[in-house]
Amino acid sequence: MAHNKDHVLQKSIQNAWLTILSSIAVRIFTFGINAYVLRHQRSEILGLGVRLLLLFDTLLFLSREAFRKACLTRPKNGHWRGIINLTWLSVPLGCILSLVLGYTWIYVLELPQWALVNSYVKCVYLTCASVIITLCSEPFFIVGQAYMHIKFRSAVDLFWGCATPFVQGLVITFISKDEDRLLWIGLASILVSSVFLASHLVYFSYVIQQDDGDEMPFRSMREFLPDVSRFNVDHSRLTLSSSFFKQGFFKQFLTEGEKYVFTWFSLMTLSEQGIYDVIANLGSIPARLFFVKLEESAHLYFSQTVSRKLKAEMPQEEAPSRHLNLLLKGLILLGMVIVTFGMSYSHLLLHLYGGTLLSDGLGPILLRSHCFYIIFLALNGISECYAFNVMSAESVSTYNYWMAVMSVIFLSCAWGFANMFGPVGFILANMCNLSMRIVHNFRVIHRRHVGTKVNPLKDLVPKGKVLLTLFASGAICQISEHFIYKPTVKESVIHLTVGIMLFFLTLFVIVMSDKDWRALIQAKLIKKDQ
Repeated sequence: MAHNKDHVLQKSIQNAWLTILSSIAVRIFTFGINAYVLRHQRSEILGLGVRLLLLFDTLLFLSREAFRKACLTRPKNGHWRGIINLTWLSVPLGCILSLVLGYTWIYVLELPQWALVNSYVKCVYLTCASVIITLCSEPFFIVGQAYMHIKFRSAVDLFWGCATPFVQGLVITFISKDEDRLLWIGLASILVSSVFLASHLVYFSYVIQQDDGDEMPFRSMREFLPDVSRFNVDHSRLTLSSSFFKQGFFKQFLTEGEKYVFTWFSLMTLSEQGIYDVIANLGSIPARLFFVKLEESAHLYFSQTVSRKLKAEMPQEEAPSRHLNLLLKGLILLGMVIVTFGMSYSHLLLHLYGGTLLSDGLGPILLRSHCFYIIFLALNGISECYAFNVMSAESVSTYNYWMAVMSVIFLSCAWGFANMFGPVGFILANMCNLSMRIVHNFRVIHRRHVGTKVNPLKDLVPKGKVLLTLFASGAICQISEHFIYKPTVKESVIHLTVGIMLFFLTLFVIVMSDKDWRALIQAKLIKKDQ
């Protein structure tokens, strides 16, 4: 049993590193493409892109997330039929949601200028079709994750992340009219989703042909299709999926709340939405680059190693609890480092990325606010992974009601703060939203570990030496920004050099001040030498 958990931990760590590396490659690529797009695309088209991407993300999340959370664990009896049938329910669910949300995006929300209306409507249809095509790959995703097909997952993530911005860059280069650009971007989403599905079909067809039956209990590709004649589903997972689905509405609203608010209530113009989204995406690079992939790996690890009981069974769950503690400490440190250096280098980053379009006006203060927001984002993601893997179906259902309350509070904060502080108010509202969720997750973790040897919430605050180093580095960087930095080459290089030197000094102090990090690095080095 212990060997199996060690294997799962090893695979989940490998999964985290591979997906993080693929995300780094994607972000480097998209960073360059987006910098090019910003200089050749009107801000109103950027705003429409934000709205269409919100439609795509909402449909995809609501259609598949509940099934992913409920079906990721392998069935103990080895019978996958009920799980496969259950995951295919994401497709009809996606069709229903596409009808509802597609109608809303076309007939309820404010339309763009007349010249773009026809292309916008067609693009909404294409976005919904793209979601349906993508959902057809869900059974393959579930099985691939359960049996640790990590390298394939990293490869398709790399394709998914690079293909869309690459096609958008081509469209902007060779298509001059805005309405034609919008339509071609919609067609590109269909192409990318089709290739994404085809890659799953080809890969798992090859795996089944090569497999001798020891790895996966599948003999043909037909076993991945739903059994229409006898459509039986795993009822325990169906109940759990139902709870997660209801929760998904609130979670999606709480996650993308500011976009729904300024889209539905027209608190910003399409042009302003486009600029805000560019800066928000830039500020959330650590989350998209690192946190999301780390959360997926943590969810995979905890789903295989902890049970949905009131207390953590020791010593069986000592390793997962220690792993959670290490993750939380690491993410808090990472967030504090981002705040320390992000405050002084936001203007430089925006100027390099988008020129005066981003660095003038509210851009720098928005990015600085995102630096603080990242700490909340990191803590919520990992703590939620653990909490939802130990909560019973009844606890998840109860939490849904609390999420409804949090949604109302968040909406009130978003509306009030946006009117008081402008776009920065949306970031403040998101901090309030995540604070409420973190408190709930920490309560679940605390109650589960009362009376046990390992407390995952112990010693999360960095040591005094680390805090002093972070404060000193931040102060020196602020002095450098105010007295040295100017948006010219020489002054920018000097300012950046100061930050790089202090960053490595801070990193050295962090590693030398924590025995857990030293032990982890030493173990990696020893393993590499062997």
